[in-house]
Amino acid sequence: MDKENENIPWILILWTLGCSTLFFVMLVVADTPFVTQIDYFIASYIPSYQYEWGIAFFSFITSLASVNFTSFMTAFVSALLLLFGKVKQGLLVIATVGGGGLLNYIVKSIYERERPDISRVIEVSGYSFPSGHAMNAMLLYGVLMILFLHFSSANTLLQVAVVLISVFLIVAIGISRIFLGVHYPSDVTAGFLCGGAWLGLMHILLRLYERNKQMIGKAQKM
Repeated sequence: MDKENENIPWILILWTLGCSTLFFVMLVVADTPFVTQIDYFIASYIPSYQYEWGIAFFSFITSLASVNFTSFMTAFVSALLLLFGKVKQGLLVIATVGGGGLLNYIVKSIYERERPDISRVIEVSGYSFPSGHAMNAMLLYGVLMILFLHFSSANTLLQVAVVLISVFLIVAIGISRIFLGVHYPSDVTAGFLCGGAWLGLMHILLRLYERNKQMIGKAQKM
């Protein structure tokens, strides 16, 4: 069912405002002693569980939100949508994932938090706050889930399966960054919140565009 012309759901507005508010709270408290102690406490215990099979598994999981993979998926999905005449949806994917990536780069450059070095098992570069992989996961798999639910006529069981798979991937990718020792838990939390806020904002803008387009169309027929 095409739901493009429905009003903006309150849950979407609350999601966006909630993620935005909590992200700004994280910006303030991330380097406080309380949060820092939690970060270091968790990071110090990670090496005890970094078995070879775990490193291999989470290395694969983390690759599903790498810059290269995310860029490829964004280009592929948006090109496919544009090819089939779904211009708004294609632009939504580009604006959500591409714009979110730019936002992540800006915030990292401003915050300039160094990565943990207690339990790192892979080499990465750049600053750590907020986690780019966590944000990429939220944006990429979040927007794909939204597009599927928003425009699909699939049965409820399939929709629930898509939601569960998307949530699993997002959470697993966040955990992988902590397990591999390249991010603190607060980095990942901030990445999820920033990504969630941007994802919600892009969805709201799409809804507003569709609603205004519908209103203009009705006015022209009068």
